Amino acid sequence: MQRHTMRLIRAAGPSLAARSTVASSRPARGVALGAAVALSFPALALMAASEEPCDECEPPAAVGLDAEKQPEPANPFMSFTELPPDVADALNEMKDARDAARTALQQKRLDDAAREFGRALEAARKVDEVHVAATMNNLAEVYRLQGKHAESAAMYEQALPMMSAVQGAAHGSVGFICHNLGVLRLQEGRAGEALVLLQRAREIRVTTKEHDVLAETELALAAACKSTGDKQGRIEALRSCVEHSAGLPRDVLTPPKLTLRRRRLAEALIAGGGGGAEEAVQMLASALAAMEEKHGADSSYAVLAKESLADTHVLLKRPAEALALLEEALRWRESKMGATHPALKGLLGRYAATLDDLGRADDAAATRLRMTALRMPDRDRSADA
Repeated sequence: MQRHTMRLIRAAGPSLAARSTVASSRPARGVALGAAVALSFPALALMAASEEPCDECEPPAAVGLDAEKQPEPANPFMSFTELPPDVADALNEMKDARDAARTALQQKRLDDAAREFGRALEAARKVDEVHVAATMNNLAEVYRLQGKHAESAAMYEQALPMMSAVQGAAHGSVGFICHNLGVLRLQEGRAGEALVLLQRAREIRVTTKEHDVLAETELALAAACKSTGDKQGRIEALRSCVEHSAGLPRDVLTPPKLTLRRRRLAEALIAGGGGGAEEAVQMLASALAAMEEKHGADSSYAVLAKESLADTHVLLKRPAEALALLEEALRWRESKMGATHPALKGLLGRYAATLDDLGRADDAAATRLRMTALRMPDRDRSADA
């Protein structure tokens, strides 16, 4: 959560960095406002933990925010007690409601989260438009997670012009809302509208140099390009996504997600024709070597990269190369999970299909028979009893 707070503060301007240490604090009566204190609260990332909103996007695809506004009081030494009492009370109520909404989201209580963001919105209306727009964005994201697309779109469409008017059309917070509304349009099958919104989000995020959120936007843009039949646009978006993802720390982007993004790019390169197939193989082979060097050949990260390279060979009708990699991955997973773990089913299915491609029908049949014998671990079966 704090990462998003700091990012938005930096996006707002250099003068705000000095105030980052207090920007996430709840205002309390008697605390001084002015050059050292900001009327803002931590940025809140609203994530769909178990959904995949578009073909290219691994969750999360949409990111919420509590956009930052750093209003300068007419008197820079004005204390919190000098604020109108209704504004001070509204600030505290807004903070309480946002905290309650965050807790509800973490517990996947979406109805409660929507109610609390509604309460925060009413309080924000007594503060300023930037907090109104930010809270609208958060409420819109909850509506999206609930499947209430019409309500979500209406809220985003109110928040976007409001945030643009107050913070400026190129502000990072505007990029957040453009991205989120673009992902919603993509989910609705309105790829043309999504493309326009996501391109605007990309332009903003290129200037704010926020590599993690720019990578997310490029991922969504790739899905929009795929929907509109723009193969080259999809490749360019995924190439940019991988480029901006590669240098991110592990607490921002895990190695498995980076591997998935490289795999998406490989699929796009192959679909694009030309020399894309060889580029895809070389990219994934280099990524595998890097994973083995950095994390060890026996690491889960290296095994996942190995499976991605194997799947690429399958796409290219190179079953012999794929089989060797799949066998290595299968041995590793069996050693870590046991030979009967149900999570092996997908890998065994791909292994059987590759055996078929090599004309080894009996071995493929035996592998599929093995798949039917996979069982839940004892602890899972007892939980179901």
